[in-house]
Amino acid sequence: MHNGREIGRFEVFADPDAVRQLQGITCTDTKASILDTSYPLTYPICWLGKPEIKNALMKSCSNYFDLTCYMPVHLGQSFEYCRPIVSGSYYQLDLSMDAPDSKNRIQVIGKITDKHENPTATLEMDLVFISAEGSDN
Repeated sequence: MHNGREIGRFEVFADPDAVRQLQGITCTDTKASILDTSYPLTYPICWLGKPEIKNALMKSCSNYFDLTCYMPVHLGQSFEYCRPIVSGSYYQLDLSMDAPDSKNRIQVIGKITDKHENPTATLEMDLVFISAEGSDN
């Protein structure tokens, strides 16, 4: 069960140009055809790179780790959709995160809703924080 600390609510945009860029980076044109959309299922992860969102996420992580001594390493991500992401639409992304476990792992949860507050998708991202010196001490 997720009992996370709120990071914030952010307005995000389903940008068709960003999709093309993601497809170029991942060398795939895989589409979420099951949802009848041209957006890759992993597209919402791009929103975490927006400066406002990235800064808020890193600020929240700094409550637990000295980011001059620890760095986040991405372990994995998952997505669950209620409805497709619609090109050219705005969404709300509500981010929260769990406190780190005994192995310095944090789970970040993003709840995506449309302009009518209808659930659209949930993303989960797992991070581990490792010592910049190469040890956990």
